[in-house]
Amino acid sequence: MTESDAYHFYIAYRGSGPVYPGIAALDPATGRVRTTVASDPLRGLTAGPDRTRLYGLSEGGAFIDVRETQEMLTLVNSNITSDDENMPGTATAMSLSRDGSRLYYSKGFNAGCADGADPESGQRDLAVKGHPVWGTVAAAPDGKRCYLGSESMAENNKAQTPCIVALGPAKGEQSTLLAVASPTKNRYRVDLLLSDDGATLYAWNANSDDPLVAVDTTTMTITARSAGRAPSTVALHPDGRLYTVDRERGGVILAPSTLTDSGTFPCAPDSAPVLAFGPDGALLVAQADGTCTVLAPGASQVSGPARLTGSPVAAVAAAPTERPQRDEPKYMARFKQDGKTCREIQDGVLKQVGTIAKDTGVPQSDKTIEGGYRLIDDGVWRPWSLSSYKYFYRIPDWENLLVDGDDLTWES
Repeated sequence: MTESDAYHFYIAYRGSGPVYPGIAALDPATGRVRTTVASDPLRGLTAGPDRTRLYGLSEGGAFIDVRETQEMLTLVNSNITSDDENMPGTATAMSLSRDGSRLYYSKGFNAGCADGADPESGQRDLAVKGHPVWGTVAAAPDGKRCYLGSESMAENNKAQTPCIVALGPAKGEQSTLLAVASPTKNRYRVDLLLSDDGATLYAWNANSDDPLVAVDTTTMTITARSAGRAPSTVALHPDGRLYTVDRERGGVILAPSTLTDSGTFPCAPDSAPVLAFGPDGALLVAQADGTCTVLAPGASQVSGPARLTGSPVAAVAAAPTERPQRDEPKYMARFKQDGKTCREIQDGVLKQVGTIAKDTGVPQSDKTIEGGYRLIDDGVWRPWSLSSYKYFYRIPDWENLLVDGDDLTWES
């Protein structure tokens, strides 16, 4: 495969312990991660209409991080403010209209919108009636409407009904609430995906026993239900088919009008994957363990895999970055228990500085310190001739942190 000059996939991923969260640029032609940049923790990622800008919503919902894809440089950190001092100023999700005119965001009890070209301008709150919390949002292609999905992030004594609503930017432009799943006392979130023409809205409560539903956006009525429980995630192929991931069956393709099974695609069962399509129909599958593969148009086998240093949060196809291809990282080990990270403070004396989750993959490592060590109660490893022989490994990708070799399981 040759490198792509048409687009790259951009994947926001989480950090854990000493590993920073960030955004990875993956070349769909090679299946390799081209470059990564550290970022604030993100919960959402989308691209502008010309695909040269990325909009990342911070984990706390306080700002939108705008980056140029060519250089992946931060341009704007825009505070999402509120017209009402009694309302929270944070967003739970965002969606940019296809024409780039408006950026909508859900924000708990209400929603908001801003200028799509400059999210720091034109911000205003949109009052919503009829449900306590809105957690997801999908913008109509022309920016004249958005759709909100309800959520509950806690166990409840009284059952709540997962529902959606259509909302316009002007006061009073709201549809009636539409229930899309059965009432539940458990925490939930209604995820949304809008068809390219804006005529059909797909809604589902991920991994629940209720099915994925298709909604006619003109009448706000349900036109189809899938069989069985809702998928973990859904992505829309350029030809309109729905690619879904089931937590037990893996990748399942659904017909857009009937939501009936129409095929499968290579994807391991997963309860928290991320899918994204390129304009040519190439499919990125980023699984919860950080493994990323690309299924080329018409191919039966995937590329890769490439690996992230954290679990994926969101992904989008956008204009390719001009950053040079970095050396291919080789993941030689994984933590077999909650491992401790250290830094050398002097003459082979190592100070523990943090822990890291056992599921984290370790990039190519250089064994840099070996010998007999004893661990003191203050978290310091000191050379000691009567102690067990130890190996410590330096991780260049993690600012040269050191890890105890006994905590690693080596891979082939």
